[in-house]
Amino acid sequence: MTAWPVFVFGAPGAIIGLALCVLGLVRSQPLFLVLGSLTLAPSALYLGGLPGLRVLFLLPILPLVAAFALKHSSRFVAGLLLIPNVAAVFWLSAITLSNLIRI
Repeated sequence: MTAWPVFVFGAPGAIIGLALCVLGLVRSQPLFLVLGSLTLAPSALYLGGLPGLRVLFLLPILPLVAAFALKHSSRFVAGLLLIPNVAAVFWLSAITLSNLIRI
């Protein structure tokens, strides 16, 4: 198996997307939040394929709304909108690490 699907759909791509979102929030630049949303999209689609959690495919929308809030000077609301993405990235990373340890 090649490494690119693991990087794009797995934890590394989600961590990079989350880092871009945090960078956009710290620097108050909505462009980084939009880029983070695009980077988070493949892993959110992967997580959205789980039977009980189909709503997770909507996670990339939250950084876009956070970028809109940040553009209108509401940094607190933008930070609150990123909390579900942080939780999903940590959960995806935990799943990835548990599968690596099991093998």
